[in-house]
Amino acid sequence: MARVPAQAGWVARGSAARGFAPLPVRAVGVVAARAVLAGSACIHPASVHDPLTGRIAESLGFELGMFAGSIASLTVLAAPDLITLTLTEFAEQALRINRACTLPLVVDADHGYGNALNVMRTVEELEVAGV
Repeated sequence: MARVPAQAGWVARGSAARGFAPLPVRAVGVVAARAVLAGSACIHPASVHDPLTGRIAESLGFELGMFAGSIASLTVLAAPDLITLTLTEFAEQALRINRACTLPLVVDADHGYGNALNVMRTVEELEVAGV
């Protein structure tokens, strides 16, 4: 397996510590998203559905990315949003996006994946994913 050279803004984690597949440092996140949303300007977020679109939106200069359950369902399951995507699948996709770019991400987990206790867990899982 070829070694990937260290790049500015990248850190070695996991297998990357042995010189493989570095992952970007998440330099922004919740604080950056709140700062953008607290401003008085009208924000037009990029629709982000995977790590590649996150990087593209970031390179195009978008200030914020939007990740919704409907687009996640299309990306992960190749199916319409019939509430069949699990919380785990949704949170893992958000984590993948956040590992690939530093674009602040806002998510729409509209149905919360169940009752009030599930909504609490949804918030916790998305916080762990860097949202």
